[in-house]
Amino acid sequence: EYIKSGKFALFTGNAFEMLGKSIDSFLGEFEGLGIFDFTVLEQNKTRNTADAIFSFEGVEKELVGFVNKCSEIKGIETPLFAVERGLGNTKVENTEGIIFNNFFGTHLTGPILVKNPHFLKYIASKLVGKDLSDEAFFYEKKGYEITLKNLK
Repeated sequence: EYIKSGKFALFTGNAFEMLGKSIDSFLGEFEGLGIFDFTVLEQNKTRNTADAIFSFEGVEKELVGFVNKCSEIKGIETPLFAVERGLGNTKVENTEGIIFNNFFGTHLTGPILVKNPHFLKYIASKLVGKDLSDEAFFYEKKGYEITLKNLK
């Protein structure tokens, strides 16, 4: 009900995986919370890690961070990001994460809000109901610029 009502939630890393229908892992199959219709296939042989550059419709600049996972997620109808560099929901998809109302789920860490002040501003502005000043994010913006330059 919380997610359906449009309240805010941000799940990063693999936390959002438990919100799907099921998680099929090397330990067996587990029932998810069933909030979303996606399924998770997890394996323990290989961890997939990558620096990431993602884009998001709500902000003009790319997002940067890091992905570390051992799963593929199938059946996401509303992906959060377009992958420009890094790992998507599956090995063949160029999309990542999930967005629904004001729920944001992503494997991107970094930490995501500190490394991406434009995304932080987007989220914070939606939370308070008004556009926030760029001046509040001066140091975060400098860190973002350095990270993006080094990743490219």
